[in-house]
Amino acid sequence: FRQQQQTIQMTSQELFSVLPQNAVLIDFMVYNDFSPAGEGETEERREQRLLAFVIRSNSSIVRIDMGPIGPLGELIDEWRKQSRYPVGLLGQDHPGVALRKLLWEPLEASLVGAETVLISPDGPLCRFPFAALPGQGPDTFLIEERAIAVIPVPQLLPQLLASANTNEAPLSGGESLLLVGAVDY
Repeated sequence: FRQQQQTIQMTSQELFSVLPQNAVLIDFMVYNDFSPAGEGETEERREQRLLAFVIRSNSSIVRIDMGPIGPLGELIDEWRKQSRYPVGLLGQDHPGVALRKLLWEPLEASLVGAETVLISPDGPLCRFPFAALPGQGPDTFLIEERAIAVIPVPQLLPQLLASANTNEAPLSGGESLLLVGAVDY
């Protein structure tokens, strides 16, 4: 219980201190935006929007407004329908290309020099593997450009990094790679 309470009450300074120098944490947050009724309108406007907080150990937190979440959710659903087809074969019309422009490109200026990107998704972004976004070159993927890891909540980062730094032997006893494709759910 005490450990859980400490995790909940983590400060940004504590989070900065555990982030490796070459890593960036992107914490996405979906929120409800309420705007007052405009001229000629009778009701306030409500819209779900997406924010990205880019956190580096050696700088301040950068807040990026990613816009309405609705179009992103629709693109993610479309990407999931078409995900078994390589991006290169479908060209610029593939939803992955649009997702890269809407999700990744606004963040790139804040990611310069980062070798590892830790992503804490929210809302529809939880249904999408960021590593599968198209890369900068033709027929490439983001995973080929940077190491990407998804974490459930940033407050668990110290615990996750601590368990990764222990000297426990891997279960398999050596390096291995598991690739799975064309899974029919």
